[in-house]
Amino acid sequence: MFLVVGLGNIGSDYAKTRHNVGFALADKFCSCLNLSFLYRADISSSCAIGKKVILIKPATWVNLSGKAVEQAVSVFSPEEIILVHDDMDIPLGSLKIKKGGGDSGHKGVRSVIQHIGKDFIRIRIGIGKPKGDIVNYVLGEFTEQEKIVIEQAIEAAMHAISDIVENGLSYAMNKYNSHIEVKEDEGV
Repeated sequence: MFLVVGLGNIGSDYAKTRHNVGFALADKFCSCLNLSFLYRADISSSCAIGKKVILIKPATWVNLSGKAVEQAVSVFSPEEIILVHDDMDIPLGSLKIKKGGGDSGHKGVRSVIQHIGKDFIRIRIGIGKPKGDIVNYVLGEFTEQEKIVIEQAIEAAMHAISDIVENGLSYAMNKYNSHIEVKEDEGV
């Protein structure tokens, strides 16, 4: 059994922002399987996918996600937790999968590490590097061109989760960490 945690901010004002790609993945995963988030509580919403995956969206601000994750992970070992989040150190649309490590400046990841440790699996979805203010960038919406790239990245991340569950972490890392990056001169 795996627990997949999509990071994002609560509220409709943030639904389409760069910081909410983890929530977008969780929503799309459930939607593609014609499921909805069944369990709702102060800490999270969850959706069960078969007997192998439970998805949650913490019902906290992204920077406080650790508390919600801590309350949801009591029956999971770190190797069974997959955290999906945005990463501005990765080119737009690229995926990186890893286990463990630091927060790379992502306050939501930092919060999760503070509450459950760092030995969980991460799927980092690249949102590109801002040219200006970081806060406005991550809380800003994608351009129309960027939306197309992010939708493809979310689709790839869904397949990556399936590969982790079915084929193991090493297999998924070898397959997705070599994901072809989008070149800036391609109109994005």
